[in-house]
Amino acid sequence: MNEYPANILVKVLYQEYPEIARKVVLKVKEHIPDHTFTDYSQITEVVRLISFCIGESVESLKNKDKSRKLSNDRRVLAVTLLKLYQPEILSNLVNTNVNSSLIFGLQDILQVSKKTAYHDMRVGRQHYHLYRDFRENVNDLYTKIIYHYGKETRSC
Repeated sequence: MNEYPANILVKVLYQEYPEIARKVVLKVKEHIPDHTFTDYSQITEVVRLISFCIGESVESLKNKDKSRKLSNDRRVLAVTLLKLYQPEILSNLVNTNVNSSLIFGLQDILQVSKKTAYHDMRVGRQHYHLYRDFRENVNDLYTKIIYHYGKETRSC
């Protein structure tokens, strides 16, 4: 069977089966939040805000003493960034790589290796799908960050 580009399939779907297209859009909306970030130049500011909301300084998240709690907090931070910038990956709607700007942003601000940044992102994604408390923590942070960017306050 031939594989056709997604844009062709979507166009035919909208033209020939608009009721199915509406159902697909509603299904996608269940998994993708209404608010996503696109400006990767703000990653440093967003990371600082997330770390403030977590209750840890960015400096402590560098985790030089290898604390498990801080490793978990770093993973919460990584997955919150993913939910803010690329929620389609977190929802498993697409099989693509995490944008390198997110990884480089984590690397840069937390001063960790690329391998550590990828590891935190991968393990964090697994935790998001496996552990309700982890997922709730990420979702709460996401809501606080979105609320912050709609307001002028810096409170969590």
